[in-house]
Amino acid sequence: MKLVTFVPPDGQPRAGVLLGDAVIDLAAAAPLALDAPEDVQWDMLSLLQGRQEDVTLDTAEEITGVVIDALGSSTLEALTSNGTTGNGSHDQGLAGNVTIGGVEMLLPLRQVSLLAPLPRPSSLRLVDTEDDQPFPLITFGNHGAVVGPDADIVTPFSGSGYLGCWLAMACVIGQMGRDIAVEEAADYIAGYTLLNEWHDPYDETGLADFAYTMGPYLVTPDELELYTDDEGALALTLNIRINSATHWRGNFATQRFTFAALIAHASRDVTLYPGDVIGYAVRHEDVYVGRGDMIELEATGLGVLSNRVV
Repeated sequence: MKLVTFVPPDGQPRAGVLLGDAVIDLAAAAPLALDAPEDVQWDMLSLLQGRQEDVTLDTAEEITGVVIDALGSSTLEALTSNGTTGNGSHDQGLAGNVTIGGVEMLLPLRQVSLLAPLPRPSSLRLVDTEDDQPFPLITFGNHGAVVGPDADIVTPFSGSGYLGCWLAMACVIGQMGRDIAVEEAADYIAGYTLLNEWHDPYDETGLADFAYTMGPYLVTPDELELYTDDEGALALTLNIRINSATHWRGNFATQRFTFAALIAHASRDVTLYPGDVIGYAVRHEDVYVGRGDMIELEATGLGVLSNRVV
C-alpha cells in the first residue's frame, strides 16, 4: 500500500490509501469491510499504533481490497492506467469523486492536499555514516517540525536566502520493540518514505534544523520486495534535482548499513515505538539551494518529495 495523510476539500486531515490517481478515504470506506464505530480515529499514527481494534494497517489493507473489488473494471482502469509519477499529481484518469453505496470514498488527487504521511512522528532519528566510524551516528531531530510534499520552505534566521538540505530515505516503525535483533528488525518496519532536513548554513543560534519535509507517501515493505535482497538492502535508484536539472544520481544499495541494522543499533537499551522515524542520509554532502529553487528527491517506488524555497 501507499499510505497518505490527506485533507479533503471540506474535512479534517485523515489517513488514506493512494490508488492510482485517487485517494481511498479509509474513514468513509470502512463500513464496507468493518463494523467499526463512527467515533474511531482514522489518522496515520492510530493506524500504526493499533490501539483501536478496527484501526490498524491490516484493516487498511482489508478496506482497500474491498474497495477495489467494489469498483467496476472501467473505473479501476481509469484510476490506474496513467499511474502516478512522482508525488501523485498526475491526475487524468478520474473525472470526479467515486461513490459506493451513496458514500464518497474515492477522491481525485487534484481535490485533496497531501500532508506528510506521518505529520507528527513519535520521534525522529537522523542517521549518517562516516567511513571511519564503526557504528551509525544517530542524532534526534525536531519531530514537531515536519511538513509535507509541495510545502513552501521559508528561509529563516540569517536572511541570506540560502538553505542546506540533508536528503534521506526513512523507515517508520510499526511495532514496539527493545534490543531488537538485526535478524528480526525488518518485521518492525511499517513502511518507507522520503525525508529532507532543512537548515540554515549561516545560522549562529544553534537552531540549525528548523524544518523537515516528508512524503509523498508511506510505502509498505511488500511493495518494495522486488528491490530488496536477502540481506535487506534496498536497491532503489535515487535522483536529486534542482529546478528540474539532475544534481546527483545514485543507488541506495551502496549504503553501509541496512535499515534492519539501524533499527537493531537504535534499539540497544532503548524502546522504539510505533510512529518513530529513522532517516538515513542518501549521501554525505549537503545540497545548497536558494530562494526560488525547487528541490526534488526521487526514489524508485517512493515517488518524489518536492519543495520550493521562498
